[in-house]
Amino acid sequence: KQKRSPAQTTGAVLVLDNKSLTHRPDLWGHYGFAREFAAILKRPLKPIPLAEEWKGGEAAVDVDLEDTEGCSLYFGLRVDLGSPLGASCSQISRRLRAVGVRPHNDLVDLTNYILLELGQPTHAFDFEKVEESKIVVRQARKGESLTTLDGSSRKLREQDLVIADAQKPIALAGVMGGEDSEVREGTSRVLLESGVFHPARVRRSSVAHALRSDASSRFEKGLDPTLAHQALLRFAYLLESIRPEDKILGPPVQAGSVEPV
Repeated sequence: KQKRSPAQTTGAVLVLDNKSLTHRPDLWGHYGFAREFAAILKRPLKPIPLAEEWKGGEAAVDVDLEDTEGCSLYFGLRVDLGSPLGASCSQISRRLRAVGVRPHNDLVDLTNYILLELGQPTHAFDFEKVEESKIVVRQARKGESLTTLDGSSRKLREQDLVIADAQKPIALAGVMGGEDSEVREGTSRVLLESGVFHPARVRRSSVAHALRSDASSRFEKGLDPTLAHQALLRFAYLLESIRPEDKILGPPVQAGSVEPV
């Protein structure tokens, strides 16, 4: 057999077909598949590295969880950027491209990386665009609209669950963020969201607005609620090595709770 170079070996991509298992939310992330293989092959599962603790005090974020049926648990993690956003390291950008995800910048790429790794969607807001430093998880109000990240202006339905600031919606919960609060060049302060959203509510909004996303395809399956906090711990762990100049301002602000499974 022809001998492969190390570069060729590390560039291999393993393709897994889970079309018959799409109802399994635990198999919508690479670590979930690793867990499944460990169980089938009776091999130990290597723990995924996470931040061991949160440093600092409470960050100045006010989270009001109005619709607890639509969102039972919400976390907001504040991060101050120590340098301008740039391109991701080659390892992350290469792995994202290998699964068909286009790199954006090193912070947004990190949220997409964790989505694919754990299966838990998170979303980064430009905190400067969050009015009065306030997050409200609520139903949309009559006449409200939102321009989503795909550039489309969407008239919201009153039954839609939205993430809003003190004045207006800034995301369609569990589906897609808003264009106005997008993290982009010049962003210096970020709020990272991670939550537990009602699967049927996410699916109805996704269908009503003809808007499918990587987030909605996972939330509508019903994710393990413990992933919401785990994803933030994973983010903190990776951020320290990828952007060590950034500062996480204490533990995430939490609103709501879920019963242990």
